[in-house]
Amino acid sequence: MIRRPPRSTLFPYTTLFRSVIKTFSPELPGNFSGGFIDIKTIEFSDTLTNSADLGVSAIPDATFKKFFVYGMDRVNIFGVSNKTTGLPSNFPDDITKVPVSERSIYAREIKNLWVMNSFNQMPNFKGGFMSAGKIPLVGLNYSLSLIYKGNVNSRKFEVNEYEGDYSKRFEYGGDRVSRDVQFSFLADVKKKFGGNVLGFRGLIIGITNEETAKMQGYQYTDQGAEQIHMAINFNQRNLYFTQLYGEHEIKDVLLKWQGSTSTIFNKEPDTRRLVYGRDMNDPDAKFAVILGPQANFKNGGILTSDLKDNVREFKTSVKFPIFGANFETGFNFWETKRDFKFRLIGVVVNLNGITDYRMYYLPPDSIFIPDNFKRNGFSLDEYKAGTNKYKAYDRSTATYLKVDLPIRFGTQVLTIMGGARIEKVNQNIYTRDFSDSKDLVISKKYLDVLPALELKYSPLYMVNLKASYSQTINKPELREISPFAYFDFYTQTSIRGDSTLIRAISFNYDFRFEVFSLGEDMISVGLFHKHISKPIEKVIVSGSALGSERTYKNANFAKVTGVEIEFVKNLKLVKAIGNMTFVDSKVDVEGTEGTIARKGRRLQGQAPYIANIQLVYDKPSSKFNASISYNLTGPKIFDVATQYNDDIIEQARYQVDFKIGYNLTKNLSIVLTGQNITGKPVVLKQAGYLYQKVETIRSISLDVKVKF
Repeated sequence: MIRRPPRSTLFPYTTLFRSVIKTFSPELPGNFSGGFIDIKTIEFSDTLTNSADLGVSAIPDATFKKFFVYGMDRVNIFGVSNKTTGLPSNFPDDITKVPVSERSIYAREIKNLWVMNSFNQMPNFKGGFMSAGKIPLVGLNYSLSLIYKGNVNSRKFEVNEYEGDYSKRFEYGGDRVSRDVQFSFLADVKKKFGGNVLGFRGLIIGITNEETAKMQGYQYTDQGAEQIHMAINFNQRNLYFTQLYGEHEIKDVLLKWQGSTSTIFNKEPDTRRLVYGRDMNDPDAKFAVILGPQANFKNGGILTSDLKDNVREFKTSVKFPIFGANFETGFNFWETKRDFKFRLIGVVVNLNGITDYRMYYLPPDSIFIPDNFKRNGFSLDEYKAGTNKYKAYDRSTATYLKVDLPIRFGTQVLTIMGGARIEKVNQNIYTRDFSDSKDLVISKKYLDVLPALELKYSPLYMVNLKASYSQTINKPELREISPFAYFDFYTQTSIRGDSTLIRAISFNYDFRFEVFSLGEDMISVGLFHKHISKPIEKVIVSGSALGSERTYKNANFAKVTGVEIEFVKNLKLVKAIGNMTFVDSKVDVEGTEGTIARKGRRLQGQAPYIANIQLVYDKPSSKFNASISYNLTGPKIFDVATQYNDDIIEQARYQVDFKIGYNLTKNLSIVLTGQNITGKPVVLKQAGYLYQKVETIRSISLDVKVKF
């Protein structure tokens, strides 16, 4: 039903709550794709409340095990790098403009990170603190939250790719070890006076990740070579968010406004890759490093990238009644400005001299030492492409009008909601063509009128019948229309954007029947149908014979029809909560020079069934509480084939989680949590053949929660 999950905040602060909105209305963003998560701050108490949460967790495949990895010793417990990473500060902006005879000077200044390290992984730790209350002298309500998480995990994976006749192009298997450190801080302060509220929110998030991976297998297109691929990665992500907001109630008029700015950094200052190979028919041969005369995505080298997004948003809404109807109008402005840079510095054969091939057989910790960058050794080169950097902005401005008109017939109520949203979208990317010979500007401009109409009939106080129609859009993301290409180490495929993408338009029809009780019991059955013009899908590049490249394309149109059932039922001992969705989707693709015509296949990313069931035991009279949840997702298309009918299918998968809590005292409790205890891997297949298999992470955690 949706091509991608809705944007949402993913940090579990106790001062936030969220509600899921499934029907579009004019005050929501036009990029509504079947589900919108609205996250708001709860009302603050005037009473001081403090709580702390300390927890440890164990991962069966990682905790108490000893790991031998390359690199991955650059981050301490606070997520701060303690080693030099990336290129030296004096490194040239373009190494290809430096004479070959002088490049070794800079190569020797690059720190050698191909050093084997070992560590014994202790249990993961997390902690949190929350304080909320009122400052007496100034009358400000406040809420503060601080969260720390540190995780280390290990996963095995397999990846294969096939030719058109399903003979193997390559096959690899390996493992990856990663360490993550996350800090999050949220502050919310507001002042109430009369019918007014003024507030400020601030959010800081820092995430540091370092990872090492190694896989071994066979690359049959490289003269049948047995190969070992290794990668080490260091990544930092930061978010700085501030927001001012206000609410003003004047008689029957309610005015709300908010303005926010945020800055997002995603820095990958030092990713290194290394490939060894040997003749697969000679198992006694030594592995030798694979290098060439030019830098490329696969072979040994350093990748760096730097992405910065500056985001601004301003929203207003005014609600007022006229002649028994409730009107709402408002204005929205949202803008992202992006600056992205990427470099690939490759280690290559020094063609300026006679190479000493004995160096090719050195182990990783010895091969790229400074002394080997010389006239008869190695040199540096740079992968040059004009598309390796770009500036962009994504801007949306919108205004809307919404009317709610309740009509009463005794105890029966008919509510008519109608309105429209006018939204203008501008997306511009400023880059260079691949040869870096001329400027390239990619511009997308859309002006859409998005109507919405909903009829809600309540024949009884606890019964609703709803019917709605709406029109929404799904615009491509900046990375999807940028011509920049990058290579995914774990799938051995390159992925690039497509500047010809246009936004999709969805025509939505919904019917829902809801029954509530005086308690928490409820049941809801909904029928929905969507006709999507030009849906965006991730596809295997045409002309590559199922080769290792992916991009994004518009299909002609798609139809999505389904039924959704939601329920809450209090049984004698437990409460059952669940939702189940059954979907039938059909996509039509026109035939082109590089794409075969296809009709009736499923929409990429859309599973035919989804189920989430939870059983909860939580009695007010009991110190004990528990829950168990079951989540099931049916098979769905992962990548769309363009020259063949056999798409890459992510297989059906289920997951089981549980939580057991016990209140030792009024203010002290312990919680035992098991996540993904079944440990089902993510499996992708193509025409029944294994394409990819990735282990998922199982964990058991014990938390102690204190209120004071």
